[in-house]
Amino acid sequence: MTTSVREILRSGRLETHFLPVLDVQLRCIHAWEALARGPEGAFPDSSFPLLHAAQEENLQSEFELTAIRHAVDRFRFHDPGVKLWLNSGSDLLLDETFVNEVRELLNETRANPTETQMIMRLPRDLSPAQMTLLSSALKSLQPFEVIVAFDQLPDSREFAEVCRRLPALHYLKIGRHAIRDLPSRAIKRMHLDDLASKAREFDIQLIAEGVETMEELHAIRPLRPQYVQGFLFGRPGDPPEVDVRLLPELEVSAPVVRKRDHWKSIGDLMTPAPVVTRRTPLSTIKELLANHPELPGIPVLDEARPAGLIHRCDVESREDDAIARDLLDASITIAGAHEEPADVLRHLVEDSHGQSRLPEILFVQWDGLYQGVVLLESLRSHLQN
Repeated sequence: MTTSVREILRSGRLETHFLPVLDVQLRCIHAWEALARGPEGAFPDSSFPLLHAAQEENLQSEFELTAIRHAVDRFRFHDPGVKLWLNSGSDLLLDETFVNEVRELLNETRANPTETQMIMRLPRDLSPAQMTLLSSALKSLQPFEVIVAFDQLPDSREFAEVCRRLPALHYLKIGRHAIRDLPSRAIKRMHLDDLASKAREFDIQLIAEGVETMEELHAIRPLRPQYVQGFLFGRPGDPPEVDVRLLPELEVSAPVVRKRDHWKSIGDLMTPAPVVTRRTPLSTIKELLANHPELPGIPVLDEARPAGLIHRCDVESREDDAIARDLLDASITIAGAHEEPADVLRHLVEDSHGQSRLPEILFVQWDGLYQGVVLLESLRSHLQN
């Protein structure tokens, strides 16, 4: 049954489904992308057909504002710290009136700027004048962060120009059209490698969208995306079911700390280790420990900062539906990435009472952010040699 967008809006039958976006390193849900849905059994019933129909009926602005309001209102089931991604076209963001309405709507619904991000669908052929208008629009939407999703992927030179003209960009979405045949297209893989390198140069994080098969999952690994989404991990729902068990296939190591020539720093002794958040389920933690028998525990992070440790011995005795928060040991020891190993060990054993408990794992951080872990065994071995 065909239904007009005007009728859907008038009758209040526009719905929202949420597609999970997964954090590769933390192996948890990073965000829910809001997708507009029409009435069940009607056409159009999904985001892009609805948007196209709204454009045909000259209702794009009203449609997108209604979709944003509904998504924010429905965004109540999420866990704290999980973000909401909202979609909008660049043509509307060139309209100052629309931008003001979006900002007022987000303020009115009390959308949290630290939890709300705008996905901007960007054509490849914007003129310099349009870029200038768009840059102004994005600044007016701050502090809400912006994700760019190209209708057609640019080359690295074109993308660099976009980054220079739109400094408010924080994320680049590599869409399903680029992922779909990636395993069999060597030239496309080279193109995306160049684009990913340019994104890192501008400190822009990568999102791989539309991952549906294991072959595609393996094909995007060299791109080192920070986030992934696609039917392989979960389909849109209200709320959807999510499977994070495949994320170890994309495991990335901790950032490399620059070495000093004249002495070895504690950062040089780091051991690769998976990390989790307070919301990670016990089953995932057990699987990670099984895959890393050398680790006496699993680090827990809060927004890229060390929060605590889950000890292997505590996990092995549990069989319930616990999450990481229920097993967290917050009494951890943190060292700076450039501290000398001898100084770190001396600090561990020389507290005011002379009785400091030696930890199984040392957390290493730099400027307050997690870098990796050092096993006490590795620290002792280094100092003995």
